Amino acid sequence: MICRALLVALLSVHAAGCHRVFALDDLPVDAPGPPRCLADDYEDGLFDGTEWEFTDPADPENTVIRLVESAGRLEFQIEANEVGGNGLTTILARDLTNAWAEVEVVPGLPLDTFTEIALVRDLTNYYRFGIASSSSGTELQFQRAFEGSISNASSEYDPAKHVHLRIRHDQASRNVFFETSMDRTAWATQHFEAALLPVELLRVRIQVRAFVAGAARVVRLDNALVQTPDCVP
Repeated sequence: MICRALLVALLSVHAAGCHRVFALDDLPVDAPGPPRCLADDYEDGLFDGTEWEFTDPADPENTVIRLVESAGRLEFQIEANEVGGNGLTTILARDLTNAWAEVEVVPGLPLDTFTEIALVRDLTNYYRFGIASSSSGTELQFQRAFEGSISNASSEYDPAKHVHLRIRHDQASRNVFFETSMDRTAWATQHFEAALLPVELLRVRIQVRAFVAGAARVVRLDNALVQTPDCVP
């Protein structure tokens, strides 16, 4: 079956019999079958440039925070005496209805950093789940930004329990849940927000920011996953 549409946006839409993929300012490209689940355990030492791009494509060789796959982890290597951010964002937007995105945060976060996983439409519309680490303490932070309205909440961070972070949409309740797990088996809800920002056309972002200059530091992440109801491994 051939699916046809015109859209000047970055998105991926699922329809009966096909998986429609659109790129900025391009005509649609028809791809047969269900979409592929997006997962990376960082064991191969290579960035998947077919699925992810640098959060700032204009500066892939970011000299403030370098991204390196090393020893089965995604390392954010923060240079000494620098502030700034860097990360990876999915190239395609996805329909995240009843879907989720998750990442593992390796314990031992350095001070004065913010580590996040987010579902984003653009710079001012997103769901963001992060860990803020500073000399005054470390906490989980939850944020929803939609059309100029921002909702913020936070709770205490436990590195032994909050190893995996997950943002999950639930269509039945019309909420977005911010969840944590020790082992990716049992998940605990830390916060939820009404899904005011539609989830049908969102990209996934993994990012680290250093907000105070200091010694060289490293944030390590692992096991990124974007799971939709109809995706295949």
